[in-house]
Amino acid sequence: MATVQELINRTLRLITYLPAGESATHNDSDDTLDALNDLLAQWMDDGIPIDPGTLDVMDTFSVDGGDLRAVRYNLAVDIWPEFFPNQPINPVLSSRAMELRRSIFAKYSTIETADFDRALKQRYNTSYNIVNDS
Repeated sequence: MATVQELINRTLRLITYLPAGESATHNDSDDTLDALNDLLAQWMDDGIPIDPGTLDVMDTFSVDGGDLRAVRYNLAVDIWPEFFPNQPINPVLSSRAMELRRSIFAKYSTIETADFDRALKQRYNTSYNIVNDS
């Protein structure tokens, strides 16, 4: 478990905006917090059930470690243009964020079973005889 401020600080270190051991300024924390809330709201819309509500910097952000890493890397990608407007995004960071995003989406995605009309089931419920030529 980490506070939102700790998550923000780690994210800003991840993009090399904040030196080790430093804390984000109030303005940088607010900007990153807004991006975090937007990211989590979008993920909720996409079916990822990480819903802490609207967060504040002093809140505890309790998700499991893998989910926290996915949030941090994807937040880093989201805020990159704001903190480095004239620099292309770090390709390693971007690639890792996409990988973690796919992972978290796979973790929470469910495949719904289809339910067919009984008449269709009876008509197409055929046994196939497969001949083995070996």
